[in-house]
Amino acid sequence: FELQAAEKGLAFRFEAAGALPEVVRADEKRVCQILINLLGNAIKFTAAGQVTLRLAYAREFAAVEIEDTGPGMTAAEIERIFEPFARGDSAGAAAAPGAGLGLTIAKMLTDLMGGEMKVSSTPGVGSLFCVRLFLPRVHEAVAAAGRTDDTPPVAHTRRCGRRGWG
Repeated sequence: FELQAAEKGLAFRFEAAGALPEVVRADEKRVCQILINLLGNAIKFTAAGQVTLRLAYAREFAAVEIEDTGPGMTAAEIERIFEPFARGDSAGAAAAPGAGLGLTIAKMLTDLMGGEMKVSSTPGVGSLFCVRLFLPRVHEAVAAAGRTDDTPPVAHTRRCGRRGWG
């Protein structure tokens, strides 16, 4: 995503809080799909400025924040943003490629995993998507026994800042 952001002239920032567990128990495909959909949208709809990915982990919960300096959304847009084929009313939203299912899928996968997704946004300023998932830490001995040198760790996350959950 860093390259996609750079191609659009956007800054891409990664911020991590605290220490990450080496391995967590998760459905890797679902976690990746959630992140791909949210980051892809943030970059697609942000014309200038930056996209920030924040990761945090504490007490077996991973928290992810994706914040952009895009067009933002009104309260009415936020109410329907997770509906299939929904698009924002901002300039360029209707012309953007895609079917309008990315946020619907990300929300459904988050819910399916027993997680929580929230969004806050200010028109003309940007949007902040917060995802919270239960991803229990796999302790070193168990992780080492189940992995070969060629097997990558499952998913890495850290604890999210409080402002997205207030």
